[in-house]
Parts: sequence; structure tokens; C-alpha cells
Amino acid sequence: GANASVVEETGEYVHVLFFFMMPLMFYVLLLFFVRIDNDPKRTLSATIVCAIVNLILDVLFVGPLALGVTGAAMATCLAYTLGLVVNMTHFITSKNSLRLVFNGLSGRNVRIWKAGMPLAVSQLGMTVSTNIYNNLIIRAGNEAYVAVYTVLTQLSMISMAIYDGIGQAAQPLIAAANGAGKPD
Repeated sequence: GANASVVEETGEYVHVLFFFMMPLMFYVLLLFFVRIDNDPKRTLSATIVCAIVNLILDVLFVGPLALGVTGAAMATCLAYTLGLVVNMTHFITSKNSLRLVFNGLSGRNVRIWKAGMPLAVSQLGMTVSTNIYNNLIIRAGNEAYVAVYTVLTQLSMISMAIYDGIGQAAQPLIAAANGAGKPD
């Protein structure tokens, strides 16, 4: 639904993102595993490193190097890859208690899949609804309207991230208390 002025730049951004898809996905995945494996400071460090590197590289790539949208995408991808490396250092520390085990689809694994499915559906729903909103906004106005909508959405996501962070920080505590038979 985007017009010609947006499609080309979006294509450039996505093209770079495509080549870094695995590091980006593993970065997000490891945030959960490393935090739950008793190393929340490392996930915080990875997030801070990622944000600072992304900011510095954005300024460098888009500014003096004049790489435009491709530079912005490269900055994001390199920052997340560095964040992944920071998280991966968890596996060479004494705090690491994670072991990779393949059990197929046993009863426990099916329960895990069922527990994670609502979040997966929610994320898919957000993607579909964002696409629909963008198309409707472009029909009603132009890409400037989408830019305003994007800023508002980002502000909303930041406030939601605060609540999500509180929930994720509480999750191991609640799980441990529940496992110990102390629900109160």
C-alpha cells in the first residue's frame, strides 16, 4: 500500500535486515533465556550496548558516510549482532546452567508450545494490524501521516515495554515461589 517514495527506501532497509535475520532473532531469544538463567545484568548490558552502538552507528552511517536508509539498517543490524555477542558470553560463565536437549514433542514440550502460542498469535496480530493501519492511513493522507502514526506507536510501545519489563522481571520470582509451594 506504500507509494513509490516509501517503497524504495523500505526495500533497501529490508534487504539489509534480511541478511541479519538470524542474529536479530537469536538476540531477542537469548534475552529471555539468559535473564531466566540468573544473569539479568548481562541482558541489561546487552540491551544498553545495543542501544548505544545503534545510536552511534546511525549518526555515523547516515551522517558523515551518507549511507541513508541502508546505513540505518546496517547500524541496527550490527548493534543487535553485538548485543547477541554480549548475551552469548553468558554460556562461558559459571552462571550458565542451560543445556541443549532435544526431547521431541513430549507432554511437557506440548504444554510449553501451548503456553507460548498466545504471544505468537499476538505478535502476528500486531504485524497484520500495523499493515492494515498503514494502508488505511496512506489512503486517507500520505506517508507523512504514517510517520506521525509511527512516532505515536513507538511512544506507546516504550510505555508498554516498561510494563512488559516489570512483568518479565517478576516472572522468575513468581515461578520460583510457586514451585516452592509459596504462592503468597
